[in-house]
Amino acid sequence: MAYFTQGESAEIVGVSEPTIKNYIKNLSPEEMVGKFNGRSQPNEEGLKLLKSIAADKKPFFKRVQEYESKISELEDEIKTLKKKIHCLRKKNFS
Repeated sequence: MAYFTQGESAEIVGVSEPTIKNYIKNLSPEEMVGKFNGRSQPNEEGLKLLKSIAADKKPFFKRVQEYESKISELEDEIKTLKKKIHCLRKKNFS
């Protein structure tokens, strides 16, 4: 899509690319042209829109990041436990 170049604008305003894509999916072609002017970078109105999305979503994204971090920790713990189980099985069958 032509609303920003390879995620740069999304990072600047703190909104993930999928969030922007989901929002833009709901715009009519006229709204799309009005908000983003068909450029590779959003125009002033488009940038305001993205920033407002970011402001609305900030607490949500923070929670998502916390959950993703916790999930990552749990996945690491699962890997460790699987290794321990594997070692214990080896010992028991030896």
